[in-house]
Amino acid sequence: MEAAWNELKDAIPEPERDGERTRLAYLVANLAPLALDEDDLKKNVLHQFGLRASQTSGRCGVFERSGHRFA
Repeated sequence: MEAAWNELKDAIPEPERDGERTRLAYLVANLAPLALDEDDLKKNVLHQFGLRASQTSGRCGVFERSGHRFA
């Protein structure tokens, strides 16, 4: 979780960080049983996090401006 959070936190506005970190924790918990290893888990979590961000208005721009791509 920390590896994924370290990639994401700078792209998330400070007031939203607690909620987004909690969302990330749920993603990690849900995807962990499917992961081949920690790198696979991180990749899948970042992908799912990015999918949600692209479907939520207002957040997509934050990730695009930060240079993060989650595909």
